[in-house]
Amino acid sequence: MNSPRPNPAQPDHVAVLTPAGRGAVASLNASGPTAAQVVQRHFQPHTAAGKARLAPGRIHVGLWRSAIPAETAAALEAAEEVVVCRLESERFEVHCHGGSAAAQRIVADFLHDGCALIPWHDWIALDESDPIRAAARRLLTSAQTERTAMILLDQYNGALAAALAEIEAALNTNSMDVAISQIDKLLARAGVGLHLVTPWKVVLAGPPNAGKSSLINALVGYQRSIVHSLPGTTRDALTAAAALDGWPVELIDTAGLRISADPLEVAGIARARQQIAAADTTLLIFDAAQPWSDESAALADEYPRATILHNKIDLLARRSAGDARQVALTDRPQGIATSALDGQGISTLIRETIHRLIRSEPPPGAAVPFMASHIEALREAKGRAQRTLRPQPT
Repeated sequence: MNSPRPNPAQPDHVAVLTPAGRGAVASLNASGPTAAQVVQRHFQPHTAAGKARLAPGRIHVGLWRSAIPAETAAALEAAEEVVVCRLESERFEVHCHGGSAAAQRIVADFLHDGCALIPWHDWIALDESDPIRAAARRLLTSAQTERTAMILLDQYNGALAAALAEIEAALNTNSMDVAISQIDKLLARAGVGLHLVTPWKVVLAGPPNAGKSSLINALVGYQRSIVHSLPGTTRDALTAAAALDGWPVELIDTAGLRISADPLEVAGIARARQQIAAADTTLLIFDAAQPWSDESAALADEYPRATILHNKIDLLARRSAGDARQVALTDRPQGIATSALDGQGISTLIRETIHRLIRSEPPPGAAVPFMASHIEALREAKGRAQRTLRPQPT
């Protein structure tokens, strides 16, 4: 972990770098001349040499004796076992027991002597002079899968900055065609970049009792949605976080789409249609064991961009006394035959869903714009380059 580079205009500060809650170790970072005085005053290394001088770049173990009154006399007399590392003359890391109590008492000592408590994301901003590195480092803490974390790590290590430098060089040498080509390559990855920490929304929709809830359970690997043979059981949208082939998605189980007089179900259906409109992709699910009807055809026509699934293929196979994979669904549009019960077609469904979400997966080490500001700046640069190539008539 890189240590902070204090801004001269920033007052002495301390930041808690570990999340709230229970843990084995809590880590703090403190910077500034006042912070150095606080460490010297309250930290007592176990070794005699350490007491004379905290050597930079070395790990020191000892006791932290707080000056802040404790709740009990016993607590007041007790000292906290800590590990201190002096990163530079006025920069320190302090590691104490996990949880909040020990860290709060140490932070209180810094605050008592005039240091400011800053959030961890502000500490990152102080640490990183490059805004791309700072943003990637901050978002890395929210990455939900190893795959997306690796892409962010590539940007932290300079992939995007290097690509932007190449574009700037092309613009400065009037190589507009080259610049536009490089910009287009980055913009093609914008969809991936914007979903590295924000999952794609995948809506499961279709007629009642088509098996939407069972399918979402099969995709997440546990019973997230209530499954019942009664049509209309799902009245409102239920969400579940999942990783499909290493990509973060939010699966949204919606009310069955049909004509209904029940006010509660009508509200659920309206909510389902809103979810479909806002989705990154939609899985339109039909019961393969039920006849294809005019209502089914109308629903498929209403959402032509959805992935059609013919679910409950296991029931159709049993009725046909054959292999479900060989059953021909000739009376309905082409789609993926699935069974939430025995898992048939689930891997194909995952591949097709990811293909629809990610048309071009960035290779390892590739530059990927991952902030809306990056994408806006790239589009503005492309517009300027295009106007240079094709000046507007006067």
